[in-house]
Amino acid sequence: MDQLKLLNFHKMIANFANNLVGAFVPLIIYQATGKLSYAIIYLVCQNLLRLVFELLLKNLYGKYPQLFLLLRIIPIALYNVFIFVLDVNLILGVIGVCLFISLDYAFNNLPKEIIYNYSSLSSQKNDKSLGITRLFEQAGIIIALIVGGFLLDINKTLVLIISLTIYAISVIPLVIFYVKSKNQKTFNKDATSNAINTLSKNEELLKKSKKLTFKMLLSYGIVYFATAFFDMTQTAYSLLVFIERGEFALAGILNAVFNCMYAVGFYVAGIINSKKDMT
Repeated sequence: MDQLKLLNFHKMIANFANNLVGAFVPLIIYQATGKLSYAIIYLVCQNLLRLVFELLLKNLYGKYPQLFLLLRIIPIALYNVFIFVLDVNLILGVIGVCLFISLDYAFNNLPKEIIYNYSSLSSQKNDKSLGITRLFEQAGIIIALIVGGFLLDINKTLVLIISLTIYAISVIPLVIFYVKSKNQKTFNKDATSNAINTLSKNEELLKKSKKLTFKMLLSYGIVYFATAFFDMTQTAYSLLVFIERGEFALAGILNAVFNCMYAVGFYVAGIINSKKDMT
């Protein structure tokens, strides 16, 4: 089985495992503290720490993306443990959850994107394959939001055990692939374009490429800054529902509906982009 299929399998199963609890952390913190401001402070600190971890690890992502996904089981286990600490020591629990869920995000997002880039190089249908891999990714989240919401209302310990077990199953095939392929010269290496060699020999083209690179980064920065507000509406809506009804299950169901639409949108966009450049 090629790495792209293994990645899709991992995304679906791992997202199911992690979102059984991870998707509800802001709600759990609100439940433990009784204050919305604490949940908001937690979200701000979590994203700041995530940025710090990603900057610290940026030189290692390209070399060992599969191992990052394996090691991710450590922060997943630890932030789940600190969720239980919330009942004993509120401050220590919130700090622990914030620290390790930030590390979990850092170990997860970029390594998955890098593996996708490596494994999709040989595919002639990259846009469509991206839509499919996003579909798998959202499928795991949708199932977890529904199941996790109901289980958290019943037994948090059971959810933790299920989450860790399923995540371990999801990552084992990718690690086996890594062990088998790590000695290949092209493994975990970016494809190099002839344009790179051409640019390095032409000073005028090199200057133009730097300006173009800056322009692209600026454009992406503006777009991501704008869409970040939309991304937060999902969390904000979950908090609102939980404050009004006090049920993890209802918040999970409503978020599952959102992610279902999100998954369909990804798939449709992938098909359209394979026929027409949507940039």
